[in-house]
Amino acid sequence: MFLLRQRSRFQRDGSGSPSRSKLAEAGSCWEFAMSLRLGRLPVRCVLGLLITSGATAQLNSNINNVTLNAVLRESVTVTVNSGSSINFTLAPNTAFNAGSATTSITTAWVLKPGRTTVAIWAYFGSATQALLQQTAGNTTDIPSAAVLIQYNGSGPFNALTNVSPFNAATSGLQLGPAIAIKGYNKNSSRTDTLESS
Repeated sequence: MFLLRQRSRFQRDGSGSPSRSKLAEAGSCWEFAMSLRLGRLPVRCVLGLLITSGATAQLNSNINNVTLNAVLRESVTVTVNSGSSINFTLAPNTAFNAGSATTSITTAWVLKPGRTTVAIWAYFGSATQALLQQTAGNTTDIPSAAVLIQYNGSGPFNALTNVSPFNAATSGLQLGPAIAIKGYNKNSSRTDTLESS
């Protein structure tokens, strides 16, 4: 482009040929034009590659699968907060002997859908030997029917004489009402206070 513009300005000498000064000028213009054209060549090549890459159809890999499993782990725990050891001072010919302390327990649960109730029980392994004698010469054991529990500081003292879900002995007592499980309390807890005699 630059060379053609320069040629239009050439002057010829008497022989009809361009003067040497103009030829020299034309030569410099040619070199300049070539350098510009060569300098633009790599740019055109890069642009061509970019356009070609952009116009090429998208290439996708194969499809594979990853299995995701989400599992809610259920749990029910009972924690004795205080009163894990209770002593009784027995008075002769006295049926009611108060324990040395109250017991505080917390029951916590995390449940899946479909669970409907949580019930808390106290029980002995044997109905006839709830408290096994420990003194030499004493042959009398205390049955579970003679152990009484009051729930949350009010109401009567009840004996442990029911069959619990944990064994077949008539040595259990459900502590308070069963807890109805709804959507809002599937992850919850309850704290109870027990007094023994």
